[in-house]
Amino acid sequence: PVLQAADILLYNSTHVPVGEDQAHHIHFARDVAGTFNNVYEEVFTVPEMILCDSSQNRVRSLRSPLSKMSKSEASPTACIYLTDPAEEIQQKFRRAVTDMTTALSYEPDTRPGVSNLVAIYAAFSGLPHVEVCKKFAGQETPVFKAAIGDLVAEHFEPLREKLADFEKRPEYIDEVLHEGAMQARSIASEVLGRVKAAIGLR
Repeated sequence: PVLQAADILLYNSTHVPVGEDQAHHIHFARDVAGTFNNVYEEVFTVPEMILCDSSQNRVRSLRSPLSKMSKSEASPTACIYLTDPAEEIQQKFRRAVTDMTTALSYEPDTRPGVSNLVAIYAAFSGLPHVEVCKKFAGQETPVFKAAIGDLVAEHFEPLREKLADFEKRPEYIDEVLHEGAMQARSIASEVLGRVKAAIGLR
């Protein structure tokens, strides 16, 4: 939490997007900024928190839908990576845990696996949950799994192409990283200088 607060405050961050599990870290950063500003002078920007998920809209594991999707899961088929080939994405959705009922419905409390897939399809298609269920009414679950696999794979195709292009140009990546580091160092040095001045170290 201390290092996270330093990263936020040192670069004059105004808004910080986080998940619910990180919210207390932002509260800590706000407390640090507010206390410092009150004791010394107005140096730090007090950041606003943007909550990016909740228990209702969090993407769930494809293998254990009661848990959130995470790259740290033991099963490699539980999580979709941005760099996954299209065939692998489709295969992961085909293996996704659902239940014995073939009809689609969005009932996160009683049908977490199916509801997770409905939520993912809704997010990528822009359709409300109820419209997703209507669209696939009367169709078998494997048909829906194939459709969501195709949708997600197609959505990430431009990103995969861009990443493949970057991998061919490591010198460009180094240049961007260098420029970013210079900009970050400039901002941090200015804020750190104001902090030292405020507490009498310069």
